[in-house]
Amino acid sequence: MNADASLFFALWLQKPLRIAAVNPSGARLADAVARCIDLARPGPVLELGAGTGSLTQGLVRAGCLPERIIALEREPALVTVLRREFPRMTVIAGDATRIAEYLFGSVERLAGVVSSLPIKWFPAAAQ
Repeated sequence: MNADASLFFALWLQKPLRIAAVNPSGARLADAVARCIDLARPGPVLELGAGTGSLTQGLVRAGCLPERIIALEREPALVTVLRREFPRMTVIAGDATRIAEYLFGSVERLAGVVSSLPIKWFPAAAQ
């Protein structure tokens, strides 16, 4: 297990209702999700709950430039991982329920959105 996956697992042990899975998504899932995004569409790709960047890697393998990805993550340790692994990507440290505030005035449209958030665990109003 690599260091980022170990960190992810440790965070899941500490905060199982905030971290949706025991380990990051695998490459096959990441590639399948990335194929769902039409990269010919204008605008950035938004990744909600970017974690250690496993879906981000799928997007990059699919041809999406890191500069085009906006990653949102609220867990500070995972924000650090994302900024280290993807220095050219925009990483927002924050809560997905406030995404409109973070993007207001800077993003007109998105090419797509991918999410690893445990939406079913959000309060109904936040969903």
